[in-house]
Amino acid sequence: VAVLRRTAGERRRYRELSERDGLTGLYNHQATLRLGSELIGRSHRERRPFTAIVADLDGFKQINDRFGHAAGDAVLRDLGQLLREVFPQRAVVGRSGGEEFTMFVDASSEQAHYLIEDLRRRIEPLTVDGARIDYSLSYGVCEADSAAASLEALLRRADMALYRAKRTGRNRVVDAAEQELARAGHLYQRGGLIVMVLTDPGSGETRVQELRQPALIRKLDAVAIWEAFSKKEKAWVKVNPPSLHASVLLDSPGYPHLPVLNGLTRQPYLRPDGSLMMTAGYDKETGMYGVFDAPQFAVPEAPTSEQAHQALELLQGLLNEFCFARAVDVSAALAALLTAAIRPSLIHAPMFHVRAHMVGSGKSYLCELITALATPQRGTPTTFPADDEECRKLLLAELQRAPAVIEFDNLTSDLIAHKSLCTVLTSEFMSGRVLGVSRTTTVNTRTLFLSSGNNVGPVQDMARRCITILLDPGCEIPAARTFTRPELVREVLRERGRYVSAALTIIRAWIVAGRPKSFCKTLSGYGDWSDLCRQPLMWLGCNDPTVSVFEAMSEDPDRETLGRLLVAWQSVFGKMPAMIRDAIEATRFVGEDRTELLEVINDIASERGEINRRKLGWWIRRHAGRIVDGRRFIRASGNRSAEAWQVEVMEK
Repeated sequence: VAVLRRTAGERRRYRELSERDGLTGLYNHQATLRLGSELIGRSHRERRPFTAIVADLDGFKQINDRFGHAAGDAVLRDLGQLLREVFPQRAVVGRSGGEEFTMFVDASSEQAHYLIEDLRRRIEPLTVDGARIDYSLSYGVCEADSAAASLEALLRRADMALYRAKRTGRNRVVDAAEQELARAGHLYQRGGLIVMVLTDPGSGETRVQELRQPALIRKLDAVAIWEAFSKKEKAWVKVNPPSLHASVLLDSPGYPHLPVLNGLTRQPYLRPDGSLMMTAGYDKETGMYGVFDAPQFAVPEAPTSEQAHQALELLQGLLNEFCFARAVDVSAALAALLTAAIRPSLIHAPMFHVRAHMVGSGKSYLCELITALATPQRGTPTTFPADDEECRKLLLAELQRAPAVIEFDNLTSDLIAHKSLCTVLTSEFMSGRVLGVSRTTTVNTRTLFLSSGNNVGPVQDMARRCITILLDPGCEIPAARTFTRPELVREVLRERGRYVSAALTIIRAWIVAGRPKSFCKTLSGYGDWSDLCRQPLMWLGCNDPTVSVFEAMSEDPDRETLGRLLVAWQSVFGKMPAMIRDAIEATRFVGEDRTELLEVINDIASERGEINRRKLGWWIRRHAGRIVDGRRFIRASGNRSAEAWQVEVMEK
């Protein structure tokens, strides 16, 4: 009996093996047809829908020719595994031969499309022997009806659908839809999302708006005629854009046809080569979208030094209403005006904080004036976030809209160095999860940041990222003062083109003059900004606008720098010890934490563009054991060729 049972078991196992494809583990062609016949029979008896799917690997011959047959086999094995994961156990999934596959499911064609979409999402590039291999599938789908009741008839119609798919293009519907959207214009991609540029008819505010599914379906309906095969009519009939295809398009990992939108600019702007872009609309070269009336702006093609001085006098006239504590504060305010005018052209720019000792000193009004050179719309200040999580959510939501200005008004505490705020002030992009959408987006940070408050200012790592403008009316009740131009901001908005043109004239004149450099301390991380907003003012005889930054850092420069190094070192190495050469090597890789590590190491030990290892090691030894914000450097134990350091977090 035992022998008989073993023989029967072996027969079942051999039969199972004979029905399987040796490479993918799926059913072979003969077994697929036999099991498909059984499944369609059951579906007819139980009055359940039945759908046949035929699929073909796109460009499989090219994969074999380019990467070799071993790579082709790896693709087939990967696809076989994905098919087993996606299709339900009761479905019949087989390899018909070569790169062709056949699936039978007791489900409607609509349900089958969702299975196909699930499979499409799971397909990811393979890496074989260091080579990246991208692959995709084309499908033909047919649901059983009176015109195609048999398995053979179903397969014929599914093959016809597959042929049409191959003939009209792979991933054809979604790809063609994207092409039509791109051809129609007005839609762009930004941070992995499909967006459009909208202007509010009431306020006149222009913003970037993400497209959700209902809006996308309306757009798809406007740009193309959509057809589906009608079983009843036995012909192709016009339909609304399928929500499935809109969903697939929204969920795509990339958009090869939609133009990239880097940001909005409300006035003419500088291109990377220093030339001025005076044409509104979308610019392919920069990815910027200009929202302005070009005739309102008049900037000489090659402005002279005299014209630059005249433009400077015009901007200085705007500041006569304000009582600045020192001449350097006037320069800082002028730098803020220049920054507002060209912020979309700058990769990085510092924040500006307007400080005073008493209410009514004009802090918010100065912020309004600066905002007027960035956008024709009135600012909408917000409160400063209490913690980094709140700050990250606020910044991501705001930056998605590509605002000209983000302003934190009337701070009641110091300008705390939230990590996310520090990031947007020194990085061109910020990434995070979009609220209400299960995906991550990346947004451009080219926005002017302003803040104001009484007797509060930047602290910790914000000290080197923020320029402070100090106002001091020098009277007991500043709010009781009278002004010669009480409607200053309204005046500037009415003649905004004139004042923005003055700021652009100053910058362009400096560029035309050969970019003359005045000697000044380096403001780490803001090289482009220093060139275009700091150097032109010093060229015209103004004070260095960054004096407040270095004053704030000089109060305890080593403590601030040590704190930055401790945080950056811990972010990269955690609790593990690392030698000086390990730290320098780590800065060669991309990442937020590694960028910060490189910046602080450069601040400590940069000499002639190179990092002096000995100087860095000496600096760390000199500060070993000193506690800053609950952290300190300690020398790691163990036998090594050189000293190793690790960050110790002190218990509270």
